[in-house]
Amino acid sequence: MNKYVEEYIAKRKAEIEREEKSERMKMISMLQIGKREDQRDFPDENLENFPCYDYSTYSRFRYNAGEISDEDYNELLKYVPQNQDFNRKKMSGWYIFAIIMVIIGCIGSVLVGGETNSVTTGIISGLGVIIFFSQIILLCKIEYNTRSNS
Repeated sequence: MNKYVEEYIAKRKAEIEREEKSERMKMISMLQIGKREDQRDFPDENLENFPCYDYSTYSRFRYNAGEISDEDYNELLKYVPQNQDFNRKKMSGWYIFAIIMVIIGCIGSVLVGGETNSVTTGIISGLGVIIFFSQIILLCKIEYNTRSNS
C-alpha cells in the first residue's frame, strides 16, 4: 500500500478514536457516573476534556469512571433515557412574550394612527413599546447564545 495512504489511514483512525473517547467521556459526565474531577486539579489538560460547568464555583469539571469496556458502554447506552437531550437549550419565556408585545405594539400603532388620521402619531405611540420589547428580545438571544450546555 502507498505510504501516504497508510499515513492518512493511521491519522484518521487516531482522530476517530479520540472522538469516540470524547463522546464517551461526555456521556459519563452528563450521567454523573464515577468520581467528580475538577479542572483546577488538572491544569495541563485541554478544556474539552471537562464538558460540565459549575456556576457556583465558576469551574469546569467531569466525572471519571475509569476505563470502560465497549461491552459495558453499549450496555449503559441501553439504559440511557432516549428522550433526554443533553445538548438542547431552550429559549426563555420572555422571548415569546416580547415577540407578542412587539406585534401588539405594531398593530396598536397602526390603529392609533388610523384613528387620528396621522401616521406619525401612531408611529410615536407604538415606538416606545416596540423599542422596549425589542431590547428584551435582544437580551434573550444573548442569554440563549451564551448559556452553557450543561
